[in-house]
Amino acid sequence: MHIARCAGCAPSTISRALRSDPCIPASTQQRIKTLARRMGYRPNAFVATLMAYIKNKRRAPYQPTLGWINHYWPGDGDVQVACQSFEKAAKERANELGYKMESFWLNEPGMRTKRFSKILYTRNIRGLVFAPFTYANERWGRAFDWKHLAAVVIGQTPLYPPIHRVASNVSYDIDLLMKRLLKLGYRRIGIAISNRTEEWSCNQWGARFWLHFYSTKLFDVVPCFFYLDFGPESEKKFSRWLKKNKPDVLICSGAEFKTWLAKLGFSVPKDIGLAEIDVTPDPKTGDWSGIDCHINEISAAAVDIVVAQMQNNEFGIPPFQKLVLIPGSWVDGKTLRAKS
Repeated sequence: MHIARCAGCAPSTISRALRSDPCIPASTQQRIKTLARRMGYRPNAFVATLMAYIKNKRRAPYQPTLGWINHYWPGDGDVQVACQSFEKAAKERANELGYKMESFWLNEPGMRTKRFSKILYTRNIRGLVFAPFTYANERWGRAFDWKHLAAVVIGQTPLYPPIHRVASNVSYDIDLLMKRLLKLGYRRIGIAISNRTEEWSCNQWGARFWLHFYSTKLFDVVPCFFYLDFGPESEKKFSRWLKKNKPDVLICSGAEFKTWLAKLGFSVPKDIGLAEIDVTPDPKTGDWSGIDCHINEISAAAVDIVVAQMQNNEFGIPPFQKLVLIPGSWVDGKTLRAKS
């Protein structure tokens, strides 16, 4: 009441302004918030939670909807598997918070940017979680009417506009991986990275790997093996790279490497060790040693950010982008052994 008297407004106007209600002009909101700060006002979180509960109990049952945005291309099987794992975890978290989550595919035949924006508007979907982008894409980013949306993207692929993002902590993960390999006695450490993975991580895997070499000098130089896909040509190149460089352990991602090594007569982990950079997306690598990037936690954190934005009426492109990094953890598995 004291703030209302000083501001010359009704108590209901003060309440709405402090909650960033869009019905109150932005200039009025700013004036009232500034006055409230000067007067030492602090919201009581417990009372606010109770009032929100009472308010919602009076309403007819309604479950708001979030959007899950896929954008992989047909034929991207490995990407699709990873995105589906993220999607499943995101939907579980949304349900825990009382939200539905509806899936959309940006590359659906006939889907245009204006049509997609209209679908979101007509279904009153104002919170979006974008699956990891496997390539930088500004076309779709420029098509959304961001002032009406709260959004977050999973992964670190460059994306316009700079919305909040949640990703695995690649620097931490590669540090943990290298420490484990060195402790096991591996000294000719090779790394096989797809161009897609490098773009997905903003080149952090390769960069961090070489930083370890130059800063520690504890293992031999083995050139990185870069590949486009798991096709026959990549398999031939890998065979030549392996015979030339003779690593005693391989950091990689994908069950295909185990198959390729078996064809070449290598036994894992007797002849060569394998360390997976993410043991969770592909069930074929379930017994692998390596890093668990915690896909469930990454997706849950993304949903939490979007829901928090919506509850605080924080729509539009944020003035400062937040980056939440989830550290991975080590999985012993069966593809590494202690070297004598």
